[in-house]
Amino acid sequence: TLFFAYFLGLSLFTITLILFSLSKKSIGKGLTILSVTLLLNGFWLLPNLYFIKNHGQEVVNSKIHTQFSQQAFLTGQKFGTLKNTALLKNFLFDWGEYNDNKGQFVPVFDEWIPHLEKPITIVIGYGIFFIVALGILISIKKKNKYAIALLPIFLVSFSFIANNIAPNKIIFSFCQEKIPLFKEALRFPFTKFSLLLMSSFAVYFSIALSFIYQFLEKHLLAHQKNVVLLTTLLIFTTLSYYMLPAFTGHLISPSMKVKFPSEYSESFQWLNQQEKTGRIAPFPLHTFRGWQYYRWGYEGAGFEWFGLSQPLLAREFDRWSPYNESYYWEISYAFYSGNLNLLESVLEKYQVHWLWVDKNIFDPSSAKNTYFDELTKMLSSSSKISLKKEFGKIKIYEVSLKTQYQNFISL
Repeated sequence: TLFFAYFLGLSLFTITLILFSLSKKSIGKGLTILSVTLLLNGFWLLPNLYFIKNHGQEVVNSKIHTQFSQQAFLTGQKFGTLKNTALLKNFLFDWGEYNDNKGQFVPVFDEWIPHLEKPITIVIGYGIFFIVALGILISIKKKNKYAIALLPIFLVSFSFIANNIAPNKIIFSFCQEKIPLFKEALRFPFTKFSLLLMSSFAVYFSIALSFIYQFLEKHLLAHQKNVVLLTTLLIFTTLSYYMLPAFTGHLISPSMKVKFPSEYSESFQWLNQQEKTGRIAPFPLHTFRGWQYYRWGYEGAGFEWFGLSQPLLAREFDRWSPYNESYYWEISYAFYSGNLNLLESVLEKYQVHWLWVDKNIFDPSSAKNTYFDELTKMLSSSSKISLKKEFGKIKIYEVSLKTQYQNFISL
């Protein structure tokens, strides 16, 4: 989806430049740029378009979509006002992360929110947007074709993000009702169009600054050096103050810096010495969302596949198709119903060779949801599943399969 937003921006920029000097040469150059971009990305783009055409409705009908997408969009729309978009303020200001020390969820931007709510910071933020708007007017007046070619990108990206103002809100509602896949692709418009908007912000801000310096040099010759120096100092100071948390260790939040326990690298190393086609089923199975919380400070969609050679039956990869996610519902039902025979049958059906049980994972809503004790009891009573290795809180079980297969193929 990020590529589609980028290609839309590239197309708008290219077409606008073509219109400035409408000729066969300019049209040829523009079409070449767009064609080469599509060809370079064709290896993944064509399968993606095929999936959208033939399986787009499956995405809309997926469990994660029905439970999360509307909530996500409304959270983003809450910040889709003119005031918030002018400050590039987005849904992450209403997003939470789990703080294990406090035992509760806290704002993701808890280091930034108090700073950005100060009156002086707000004034600076809107001052920056005013300078950007000035840059747009200067570009139009001076007929700077490259800057004007950025204007459609600015307007489109601004409109997508500021989707809580008329007429944007009406258009968005219409598209969501008539084009179901639109609702899924743009549940977080900010993550798709913010890069384009920030790029155009930067260009127009620079054009306005250039104009201001030229104006000062032209009309204040007697005190030129002092005025230019003071202006530079003022701009530098205000921008630095606006981004003050970034200069005090919060450009990247400290909560994002986690130390991975050595048991993960040890278990990765051991499994990578085993058969590469042995599928791995991760446990616990307490959430269909695929978003996990770890006792050592990490939360997210997972990371294990970066260290493993074998395929992992993780929710991060199966959620967009009923054919893929059926494994999760089958294994989850078998486990939580306490049916060992059914559990073994599901593992056989999907040719699962290993079970990855990570007791570092917990459920913030209920510690009992993970069912680790029940899992240990169930697996210990199985004649087909045996504990093979243990690394700290990670247990690796081997499943004895009836069906023999090579390279994921069996008869």
